[in-house]
Amino acid sequence: MDLIAVGSLIISVAEFALHAGEVASKETPDVGSELKEKTRWLQCTTKNQTQFNILLENTYFDSGRYWDTPGSIDPFTQDVFSLCNGDNSAFTGVSGGTSYKIVIDSQHTFHFAIGWTNPYAGAFKAGVVESNKAEDGYNNATVTGNSIQSPQYQGKDKDGNASIFYFHISASPSQNARFCINQVRVDA
Repeated sequence: MDLIAVGSLIISVAEFALHAGEVASKETPDVGSELKEKTRWLQCTTKNQTQFNILLENTYFDSGRYWDTPGSIDPFTQDVFSLCNGDNSAFTGVSGGTSYKIVIDSQHTFHFAIGWTNPYAGAFKAGVVESNKAEDGYNNATVTGNSIQSPQYQGKDKDGNASIFYFHISASPSQNARFCINQVRVDA
């Protein structure tokens, strides 16, 4: 597999483990009672267990609307957004997708889209796909969820040593769907 050379300074394994562990163990906030009163709702948690910024690109709805909107995600933090069926809508749920890009350096990004569903009829679904189109996330949502892996990148640590990594992104469906973006060190 070819490595993609990037200009980013890659943090140490110890520093990475500390910050990634903090994000992994961070609790998801409780869902408010007003949202729970909706016929169909979802709360999605997106965990950025990387040293990179993840920028929100686009959203897509097949049905429903945002209760709390998603946003870009700083390194080693999480974003929680909520969705529900549309107001005064009958026999609808909430289904759609959100696309993001990971900013690796000024010349390299990795695009991905997540999908989420809680339809009026059917099952909770979630998915992730390499794409810059939010609708592709929706179209790849499944009842079992899935995961993807990026190409491998090579940067340098503070001592000038080569550091190889990739991103592993997973989607887990439920009413409290979870999407985890992990930076995996190959050389560690």
